[in-house]
Amino acid sequence: AHARGPFDLSVLRRDGYGTVDLLLMHENELTTPVMINGQRVRMILDTGFSGGLGLDRRMAAAKVALEGAVEKGRGITGKVVESRRGTAKTVEMGNVRLTDVPVEVASYTALSDQNAEKFVSRMSFDMDMGNAAGGEGLIGRNFLRTNHAVIDLGNKTMYLRPPGTGRAVQLGGALTRAGMGEASIIDGNIVDVEINGEIGRASCRERV
Repeated sequence: AHARGPFDLSVLRRDGYGTVDLLLMHENELTTPVMINGQRVRMILDTGFSGGLGLDRRMAAAKVALEGAVEKGRGITGKVVESRRGTAKTVEMGNVRLTDVPVEVASYTALSDQNAEKFVSRMSFDMDMGNAAGGEGLIGRNFLRTNHAVIDLGNKTMYLRPPGTGRAVQLGGALTRAGMGEASIIDGNIVDVEINGEIGRASCRERV
């Protein structure tokens, strides 16, 4: 396919990467269809979600065997959210097929921006699911890191290399020659910034 953005990363395929098409369903909200244990769900790419694959309880209960004790997180308004862990036997997205993938199952509620809750538990994600996007889960940072993800927002494509496959690649040199600059990510999704001489930090995440 012809590149729609300023550069083409399809060369990653020769290094063992698979490709996943991303769909822009709402402003700043990229989703992709995912097959979990043979059943189709729509997942939202959310690099602000610190977990791996987060599934909505409504969709996941019949698909994933849950295990372990209930974990509780509390938002700033005091609302308690319960989650449980499980394992998906198979996960397919794009032309990538994964087996025995950890998932986290919880109830997601569509809230307005004013009422969005920031969770202080290990999961730490925004409650912003449901009616707003029809999403049924989140693709979070742990999943992306485990599968060596490269996200090409310009071409709405995500490249994944499952553990133990392919080879590591260094894109810095090629992207620098294409006119790109680098910004190091700290603590998962924070970057140092300077705006009009003022120094600070900003959250680097899709789906703000």
